[in-house]
Amino acid sequence: MTPIALEELLTPYEEGRFRHLRTGELMIQDRLGALQARREVRRRLAEGDVTLLASPGQLWTLRPEFDSLGDWPRGRTLELVERRTSPPAALVADEAGQEREIRLTVLAEMYELTAWRWTE
Repeated sequence: MTPIALEELLTPYEEGRFRHLRTGELMIQDRLGALQARREVRRRLAEGDVTLLASPGQLWTLRPEFDSLGDWPRGRTLELVERRTSPPAALVADEAGQEREIRLTVLAEMYELTAWRWTE
């Protein structure tokens, strides 16, 4: 996992709101207390955990080391349309607007988060 500098992609308000939303999710899904959930969110975001990071409105760009793939069928730039938790996946749209599901592990390995249009 690659650490992501959220402050480069979001305003302070958006970053705080995002962290708050993910903390609430962990409190409900993992039945964690508020303090423990906040710590977990902070730790996982610092590590670049895409299962926590993935969010609608993000643009993910194919990493330079994968440029040699030529006509990569999933697109060079993907917009994350919907985050899915079970299994961890995302509905993404490529440059042509074609939507498909991609596993978050593939997204994290082959793409890097390059822009974020806050939508939540």
